[in-house]
Amino acid sequence: MNEEAADSRLAEHWTPAAGAMLLRHLSLVCAVKVATDRHEQMWWMSHVALALAGMGLVLRSHIMVGLSLTCTLLPHAVWLADCVS
Repeated sequence: MNEEAADSRLAEHWTPAAGAMLLRHLSLVCAVKVATDRHEQMWWMSHVALALAGMGLVLRSHIMVGLSLTCTLLPHAVWLADCVS
C-alpha cells in the first residue's frame, strides 16, 4: 500500500471521530457553563470555533475547519499581542 492510500484511509476514519470528540468536549463545556450560570460565556469565539471545527471534521468540510482555525488564531494573536505590549 502506498503512502497516499494509507493517509486517505486514516483520514476516512480519524476525521469524523476527531470531530465527534471535539463536539463531546463542547457539550461538556456548555454543561459546565449552564451549571455555573455563565450562559453568556458559551458564545466566546473559542467555543464557536470549537463547534465549527467539530462539525467541519464530522462533515469533512475544509471550509468549516479553516474558519474554525481563523476564528481561533486571529483573536488569540491579537490577544497575545495586547498582553505583551
